[in-house]
Amino acid sequence: MSANNHVVLKLIIQPLFSQLCGIDCDASKKNRIAALAAIKPLDNQQPFELSSKATQIWHPNWLGKVDDDLNMKFLKEVADCVYNNEKMQREQTQIRTIPDKSFSPEIIMECVKTYFQTIHKCAKELNSADGVLRVKHRQEYGRRRGHRIMVAAARRKAALQYEKESGHQGAAALVNMDFGSDILTCNDEEIRDPNESAEEQLRESPPPPKSTLFKTMVDHRWQSANLEVVLLDRVHWLKGFYSRMNEGDVFEADADYLKELDQWLKSSDGTPESLGEEDDV
Repeated sequence: MSANNHVVLKLIIQPLFSQLCGIDCDASKKNRIAALAAIKPLDNQQPFELSSKATQIWHPNWLGKVDDDLNMKFLKEVADCVYNNEKMQREQTQIRTIPDKSFSPEIIMECVKTYFQTIHKCAKELNSADGVLRVKHRQEYGRRRGHRIMVAAARRKAALQYEKESGHQGAAALVNMDFGSDILTCNDEEIRDPNESAEEQLRESPPPPKSTLFKTMVDHRWQSANLEVVLLDRVHWLKGFYSRMNEGDVFEADADYLKELDQWLKSSDGTPESLGEEDDV
C-alpha cells in the first residue's frame, strides 16, 4: 500500500505529527520536518512530557525502529486521533473528510508509519557528518535555484515590457526559461571555454537543429554559407542592435565580446573559409 494513494490522510497526518510534538503547524513542510527530526527521546524513556498547560508533548525516538514500544505508542496516538476525529465528524455532521477507501484503522496506521519513516530518514541524516553536509548542500542549491527562478521571471517580464513599449515582437523568445529549471542545464562536453575569442566561437560547427535561430542573430555571410540551417524571420529589432547600443546598456564583458566580434566581422574577407566553412567540415 502506498500513502500516495491516500492523499487526504497524508494532509491530516503530517500536521498532526507536529501538533502532538509541540511544533508550530503553520510552518512550511520542510521546516516542520526539520523541527520534528530535531526532537530527542526523553531520558526517562517516557513517550511524552506534560507542558505547563498539562498538554502532552510527545518525544518519539526517530532513530529507533518504527515498531519499537516507545514509537508505537506515539503512532497509535496519531492513528487514533485521525480515526476518532473523522468518526465523530461523520456521526455529528454527516461530513466525510476522509474518503471511504482510506477510512480504516489499518490504512491509517500504515500511512502514519510511512510518515514516521520520512522523519526517521531526516533524523538519521542529521546525525552524521556526511548527512549534515548533504542537507547544507540541498539548502544552498534550493536558495540558488530560487534565485535563478526569480531572475528568469524578471527577464521574461522585462522582455514582455520591451515588446509592449517598442512594438518589436520576439524579445521574450530569447529568454532562457530553463535558467531556473535545474542545477544541470548542459553536458560537460557542451560547455564552451570562457577564454575562447569571438572568432573561435563563430568558427564552431552550426548549432543542433533543436536550437532556435533568427536571421538577425547571424552574419549574412555565414547564413549564405550554411543554407541548411533553418532561420526564423523574427526579432527584427536585433538588426543594427550593436550600432544603437550605448555604454552601460549591457555588461562590460558582453560589450567587450560584441566589440571584438564587430571588429573581426569587419576585417574578415567575407569568404566561407573566413567564417569557419572549411572544405573538410
